Formats: sequence, structure tokens, C-alpha cells
Amino acid sequence: MHPVALRTSALMLTLIMVLMPLTPFADQEFKSGDQVEETLDEEIIMSSGTTGNADSLAFGLQSGCAIGASGNIKCWGGGSEGQLGLGNTQNIGDSIEETGSNLPFVNLGTNASIDKIVMGESHSCALFTNGSVKCWGESSVLGLGYSSSNGGFGDGYLETGDTLPFIQFPAGRTATMIEAGKSHTCAVMDNNDLICWGDNSKGQLGLGDTDKRGDSAGEIGTNFAVTSVPTGRTVDSLGLGWDHTCAIWDNASVSCWGGNDNGQLGLDSTTSIGDGSGEMGDNLAFVTLPYSATQITSGDGFTCAVLQETSTKGVYCWGLNDYGQLGVESTTSVGDGAGTSMSSITETDLSATDILALDAGEDHVCAIIIYSSWTPVKCWGNGADGRLGYGSQDPRGTGPGSTSGMGSNLGYVRLTSSSNHFVVDTTDIEVGSGTTCVILNIGDVICWGSNGIGQLGYGDTEDRGDGQTDLPFTTELALGLNDEAMLDSCNILGVPEHRDELDRRLDSDSSDTGDLISMVEIPTTGCPAIAYYDSDSENVKFAAYDNGMWAVETLGSDSGVIDVDIVMDSDGNPHIVHMTSSGTDRVSYTTKINGIWTENTLTGIDGTEELSLSIDSDGDLRLLTLTTTELVEYECSGSCNSISSWSNSNTLVASGASVVDSVGDHATHVTSSGLYYLESLGATTLVSTDVSSAYMATSMDIAPDGTISIAHTNDAYQAYYSSCSASCTSTSSWSTSLITNDSASEVALQIDADGTPWVLLTHNTTGATLFDLDNGQWDGQAISAWPGAADSFGMMINSAGYVYTSLHLVNPGELWAVTNPVVVGAGLYVDADGDGWTGMKEISCGTDLMDSSSTPSDFDQDGRCDSMDTINNLPSVG
Repeated sequence: MHPVALRTSALMLTLIMVLMPLTPFADQEFKSGDQVEETLDEEIIMSSGTTGNADSLAFGLQSGCAIGASGNIKCWGGGSEGQLGLGNTQNIGDSIEETGSNLPFVNLGTNASIDKIVMGESHSCALFTNGSVKCWGESSVLGLGYSSSNGGFGDGYLETGDTLPFIQFPAGRTATMIEAGKSHTCAVMDNNDLICWGDNSKGQLGLGDTDKRGDSAGEIGTNFAVTSVPTGRTVDSLGLGWDHTCAIWDNASVSCWGGNDNGQLGLDSTTSIGDGSGEMGDNLAFVTLPYSATQITSGDGFTCAVLQETSTKGVYCWGLNDYGQLGVESTTSVGDGAGTSMSSITETDLSATDILALDAGEDHVCAIIIYSSWTPVKCWGNGADGRLGYGSQDPRGTGPGSTSGMGSNLGYVRLTSSSNHFVVDTTDIEVGSGTTCVILNIGDVICWGSNGIGQLGYGDTEDRGDGQTDLPFTTELALGLNDEAMLDSCNILGVPEHRDELDRRLDSDSSDTGDLISMVEIPTTGCPAIAYYDSDSENVKFAAYDNGMWAVETLGSDSGVIDVDIVMDSDGNPHIVHMTSSGTDRVSYTTKINGIWTENTLTGIDGTEELSLSIDSDGDLRLLTLTTTELVEYECSGSCNSISSWSNSNTLVASGASVVDSVGDHATHVTSSGLYYLESLGATTLVSTDVSSAYMATSMDIAPDGTISIAHTNDAYQAYYSSCSASCTSTSSWSTSLITNDSASEVALQIDADGTPWVLLTHNTTGATLFDLDNGQWDGQAISAWPGAADSFGMMINSAGYVYTSLHLVNPGELWAVTNPVVVGAGLYVDADGDGWTGMKEISCGTDLMDSSSTPSDFDQDGRCDSMDTINNLPSVG
């Protein structure tokens, strides 16, 4: 918000501030004959806020985006298909925690200079200044060659930024113009070709059929179909509606095609055009209009255009008129062959002589009027939820009179505290299905209307504009467009300000979801990721905290899954395996390639008990599967989504084994006789036989100094910890201690950057409890934030010392993520990697405190790295 100076004395300002609350403004709507010269230079103070400098707007049906003057983008509203481009399917803007600096910027890739964004119901597209285009949201309408079976694009982890693909236009072609309808999009190429894709159920793509386009690989690139237009005509502007498309040609004439149930094509009929052969090209009719067109917009079953009259500009509308959206003081449709004919079309009376901008939503229309030096707003049509902005839900334009009429009866939307409602500078306007948003000349965004899912972006779900107490609209959206983009990291040292963002119910889509949890750290950000099983819907799922928000994705359906494991490679790519309880070829591998999940059954790889996936010291995937008689190791380097990429590297006899875990080149498994360790699946080493009963669960981790640690439980409700720092293939090198009695079977172990082991258990007395080894003693602390009892859980500790847990809440069967308030060791004051330098010194010297091969340079060997040392302490020679 940029306050505008008020030219008055301090005393006068004080008096105004005292008197304003006592004197309600009179409703002084401007009439065409009013004399206002004395107020045309009035300056006003807007409410303070944090939009930043918004340069342009886009709005779909229930979601919006703003582009800042610096090119930054923020989006809000409905996100069920990923149309907000934030890598999740959340509705954004319905909570105050999703505004301002907490609202992430949209990442469309490096070196991305945006010219324009357009939005539909469940998709969005961006036109870049170099003529390339990216689209995201519901896959089948994006023009990327993906069908609806691929889900959304931009709705999950690793689906934004540079991963989001550019649309493949015909060779050598770039776009100069783009517009979006409800579920279709059209772009004009640099050679004036018109290319459209998406929904075509009414022929709105103008291709002579009703087949959807752009949802298969054979329909994009050089195979993109070109819409045939009249000979000699090129597109000047486009207006796309719910199921029809209109174009203003280069000679200012207009043609429309697609659905025509309500006469929206302006042909005095209800016959669709473009859905059959011989209807486009030179057979495409021109709409009969009294003047040349300069602007056009389309809604749900109707169309409006700005026409250049002799010396003024006026708005003319045709099609459906059930809410007065044509603005002719009736509800009679125009151009459908039954109501008013196109030859009798009349102007929408706005008591204005010039129109700056016009936009249509589902059933209402708004225009920016040019009056002297001001640009106020008028709206008409359906008034439900306050979308017209007049403090009621009454429609406008349905008939004559002060409450529903047009002309002087239609006031200006109150975007100012001034009693003269026209005293406002509006630069852009966008209308959704029940929402209206504007940009003021100072860069502020203001919205009103329906807000059931936060589409107004104010951090709540309250409609605005449906009552007089909502007026005037002077509260701008807190978008923070001028803010610097926050680092997408959970590894920032120091307690984060909003850790409760991670404490939430992640999945409650079925009666029992969130079982078989495997939780890991995303190495590129230090944030958590989870693979798990929805046993009710029989789906393997994935959740990740990325870009400041959780995303939950369904990977595939498989019945009877008994184990799930996940690892992340150094680039943050997920690799997931799962095992089923019966049949052959029970193991499947899933990963995400170019933003698309791919799942493949690993034919010939079998297992009956458990599996474990890790990444070895060479960066290759290492899969262990356990049967009742043997432990089998498979390795894969490169692309692993084909069974041919996996090789059987070793097989060990493991009679009676029931549990397996692995980290890198190290593995552990459990039999009825004890806990065993294996290095590179070599000879087994007995680690512990402290209890005679069968072991139930095990968890393995490796400290920065190479110490190998294993936590394990048994059916006597005991939990143990075993560790080895050297010569671990010898039983005598291992030591074992009791962590606690009276615990459940599940266990999770993580080593912090100081080398301290942390063990998560569900204790039968204290519930979820986190134990750490302090001076040889195990100390436990309850995690009170867990919402209830859990039978499956995971834990990860990142390098900044933050503890993240996830759990399957037994009743009512949900997946939750909960952070632990304790911040554990971050390796700052110890030599975590054993290279002779403490973590704090390594940070100061610019080396990796967790990598022993990354060591500060110290020429004079005085314990101060060269970058921090100005004195050479080596003795003089000669």
C-alpha cells in the first residue's frame, strides 16, 4: 500500500477523523448531469496493507493470480487440481496463515519473464515474453499431451519450476496472445495461426468435431490442429467463455463459435458452430453488430463487447439473460432466435461515454468506466454473495427502477471512502464465477463476492459485498508481492517461526489411511517426505512438505500391501517400493519422472515378509527383500523404472527372518535367534541376543562419524539400542543397552548432527516418547502434540536439529504430521564428521560440517582456516 497525501492542514485532518465516525456517508451516486468539477482533483487515503505493486490480474472461476511489477506471481483460491501452481491441491486464502509472506510465490522456472496469466476452472496458463507458454492444473486441458489419468500437473511435489514443461507448439512457432475459457485455451501464433486445446464438447475449439485436443502426445507439437478462420482475417483479440469462443478480427468485426444453447454466438439461433465439418473458415458467420468492436469477453452462455460508436464507446451484450447480465433492464435473451434479435440489440446503459476494460464472469459483468480523470467500476447481473459489490445480493439489470435498473440507477462500486464513489483509479479488473477483483493505480488488489473457499484471498471464508457493512472496499489483499522469495528450506538454523505449519492432519480421505509409514528427509531442503498406505482405498500415497506447504499425492492402487519404503536421492527425487501380501511379483517400484509418477512391477523380484530400500555409497539404489528363508539384494543404477535395470547382487540364507532395514551399504535383519548386521550383504554378524523372545521391529541409522546404530524391540515390550564404531563385522565390536521397558513394537531411530541417537517409541504409560542417549543414560520425553494412539509412525531429524514425526492415528484412521518442540544437535560445537574441525568453524570457513572430505584449508596448521587467518604461524626458515 502506498498512502496518498491529503492536501489539508493537520487541524482539518483531525476534525475529519473525529467527525467521520459520527456522520454516515450519504449515498451520493454520480448521475450523468451532476457537476463535479470541484471534486475531480480530490485525493484520498486508502487503508494500509501489503499487496505490493500488482501489475496485472488473472481470475478463473474460483482462483486468482496477481503479477507484481517485478514479475513475481502469487495465486490464491481453489487449488484442487494444482491450478495455483504451488505443488499441492490445497485451497489457499481461506486461512490468515496463507496470506502475506506465508503465501508462496509461484515458481514457473528460471529466467521466466511473464507477460500474461490466464485462468479457467481448473487450469492456468502463462505467456512468457519470449512467446513460450506453460500451463498447469488438470492435465487433460493443458495441451501437454497428458490425459486425465495423469492427474494434475502442478498439484504435487517436483511439478513446478523448471520441471513444468513448455507447451510444444509447431516447429518454429511462438505465441503472441493467449486466453482461457472454463476448460479450453486458445493462443495466436506469430504467423497468425489460431491454435486451441482442451475441452471441445460444444465445438469451442473450432475444429469441426467435439473431440478434446492436447490430451495425447499425437495432438501436440507439429500435430497441433489450427482453427480455420475466414480468409484474410487475423485475430485482434479473443474472448473465451464456458463453452464458446469469440474473436475480434483485424477489421473490428466479430465471429463466435462453440456452444450456442442461449444464443451466445449472436446468430439468432441456438445451433452450435464448430462441432461439425464445413462450419468454420469462410463459412463462419460474422456477428451482426451496429459498430466496430474494440474489446470482447464471454461468460456462461453470453457475450459482451465494447463497440466504438461515432464519438463514444458502449457495451453491447447478447445470449443468456436470466440474471440481467446483458444489462438491458430485462431477462429476455438476445440472439437465440426466440427473444430479442441481433438486429434489435441495444446498448447496455452505463451512463458512460468511454470504457477502459470489461470482463464477464459466470453470470455477472463488470466494467471500468472512464470518467474525466477517474476510472471507477460498475457491475451488473447476478448479485448473489455480493459479487456486484453494492452491499446486497440483488441482481442488477433485470428491469427498470432504482434497485434493479441500469443507467443512472446503477451506481459505482465503492472502492473509496470518499462520498463521491467515482473518485478512484482502477487499472485492471477480473471477474470469476462469483467473484470480482480489481487493481488500483497504486498497485493494490481488492476483491469482493463469493468466498467459500478463500477465493477472495483475505485469509477467511466470509463473503464481501453482500451487506452494507462491507462497504466501502478499501482493504487490499495481503499478497506481499514486493517481498523477497523465502528460501524453500527446513534447514535454517534457529527455531523457525511457523513450525506449527507442519503440525496437521495430512490425510483423512478414507476410513483408514496412513499405515506402513516410511519417513525421510528431502536432502535439497531438509524438509520431511512420507510414503504410506491407505488400506481402506488400497492406494500407496506420498506426502511432502515443499514450498512451505504439504502436498499429498496418490501414486497407485494395490491391494494387500504389507510394506512400504522410500529414499530420496541427492537431487530430491523420490524412490518408493512396496510389497503385497500374496501372488507373484509382489514388489513394485515408483518414482516421479518429469513431474509424472511412474509405477512398475519388478517382475521376478519377490519377498514375503518385508523390504528395505537405500542408496549406497555409489549413489545406486539398493533393495533388500526378505522371505521366510532368505535375504535377497538387488541393485540399480541409472533409470530404475524397468526390471532390466535391476540386478541380483547377493542372496543370503536367513531362515526365520521377519524384519529388515538398511542404510547405504549397511543392513540389519532379525530372526528368532537374534539381531544381525551385514556390511554390503557380506557375512552376517550377530549383534544382540539379550532377550530370547522374537524381535518385532528394527530401525537403523549411521552417525556423521560412521558409528552404526540400531534400535530394536521385541514381543516382551522392551526396546534396545545397539551400536558399533569400528570393525563392525565382529560381534565383540557391538554394545547393546536397554532403552526402556513397557513399549510397543514399532521403533524409529535417527542420529542428530552431534552424533546423539534419538529413538521414537510409543510407551504404554507415557504414549509417544522420544528417547535420547545422554552421558550413557537414556532420557525420555513425551510428545504431547500427538493427537492420539498410533500403530505406525516415522521420524526424521534434519541437519538443523529439527525433529519431525508422522503417525497413523488408529482412531479415526488418519495420517498426521507433528513436529517435536525440542531442537536437537546441529553439529555446531562438535566434530561431527571426524575431520578435526567443529561444525561452527566449518560453517565459518565455508566447508560442509557433515562431510569428512570437505575440510577447511589451513596452510600454517594453526587451527584457523586460511580464509579467516591473516597471520602465518609457520616458523621461519633460513
